[in-house]
Amino acid sequence: MQTAEDPHAQILVIDDNAIVLRSVARLLERAGLSVISVGSPLGATRTMLRSHVKVAIVDLDMPEMRGSALIELLRKNPKLSNAGFVILSGRPADELVEEASSSGADAAVSKLDMHETLVPIVTRLLRRADKHAT
Repeated sequence: MQTAEDPHAQILVIDDNAIVLRSVARLLERAGLSVISVGSPLGATRTMLRSHVKVAIVDLDMPEMRGSALIELLRKNPKLSNAGFVILSGRPADELVEEASSSGADAAVSKLDMHETLVPIVTRLLRRADKHAT
């Protein structure tokens, strides 16, 4: 798990809970993905641009800023137009669909079932980002 900017990282995970942050990073790394983990949304734009992040997984409920608001902000940056965004929350997935849609997120994943759903969603978003980059 990377905690600093990595020019080869493809995935950025933002969650204020260190245990969840490590768990998500390990899950993705076991799938062969390169991950940067940060415990705060502050500096997310800079990290995404410097590290060429293709997909950001953003916790919905963080003290500094709501994850949906962060995604809305990141979506406004033209340099991040091809990036994929996933909302992550402890709430059931069916409760997250509207929040994901209104924020511009590509998907919403519940922490309750992330072990089954997160890697396939991230893989799909990575393929889409690579397709748009060529």
